[in-house]
Amino acid sequence: MRRPACRSGAAVAALAFLLAAPSFVFAGPVAMAPHKALYALSLDEANEGASVGAVDGAIYLKWAETCEGYVTDQRILTRLWGGEGEVGTTDLTSNSFEARDFSTLRFSMTTKTDDEIVDRVEGAARKGSPGEIVYRAPRKAKGALDARAVFPNELSYKVLDAALAGEHWVDVVLFEGGEADEIYHVVVFIGAKKDAAAGRPEGDPSLQVLDGIASWPVTLSYYDLAVGEGVARYEVRFRLYANGVSDEVHLDYGDFSVFGRLQSIELLALPKC
Repeated sequence: MRRPACRSGAAVAALAFLLAAPSFVFAGPVAMAPHKALYALSLDEANEGASVGAVDGAIYLKWAETCEGYVTDQRILTRLWGGEGEVGTTDLTSNSFEARDFSTLRFSMTTKTDDEIVDRVEGAARKGSPGEIVYRAPRKAKGALDARAVFPNELSYKVLDAALAGEHWVDVVLFEGGEADEIYHVVVFIGAKKDAAAGRPEGDPSLQVLDGIASWPVTLSYYDLAVGEGVARYEVRFRLYANGVSDEVHLDYGDFSVFGRLQSIELLALPKC
């Protein structure tokens, strides 16, 4: 697992990046629900000796479908505390567009730590043998994309399609945007289906849209592509509903984990194509 030094601004930025990575949105030819969602973040568990003592923050997510593809906008605010007080505040915004045929991905990510921009990545990727990544920021550059790579919405389709078929494993090479070396071997485990009576998150009345919808517990394990299997770099667990909405998000860092709880949701209209 990644074990960030919790007193560094880079650690807070890393936490925000990991929250953004999965996007928590599942899209594809199945019946998806474009939506806006708000998640509250908190410390899930911390091992004895962990340098993180508390976490809070929020994720704002908008996932929309157009006639050409899928648009994801996120803003993630996180604060981490250690034994000596607040570690830092990170504000990450990310925007992406993925073509409906999953052939191309445009992405932009900006990270601020304590109101100062510490990282910005912007570019586009296309599949091929090999594919190509073209960067506009932080510098103009080009790089090769592994011919096996899939993009986030394609993985999302594969996972939900497998869940609906009663399958339990999905194995891919994943590029979600970011630097060229941020490509991972991702192993997905899909647990036993929870029927519609298993309950939904409590709280805001908007969450009633999840009433009567089946769900599955899902775990994504990220491995360094160059290393292969071994110890996962990090893991993400969440509850995936059949309409593509996610809740009960757990981000495991080894010595501590973060929990994201769905607070409210607003369904959006499908495009008229």
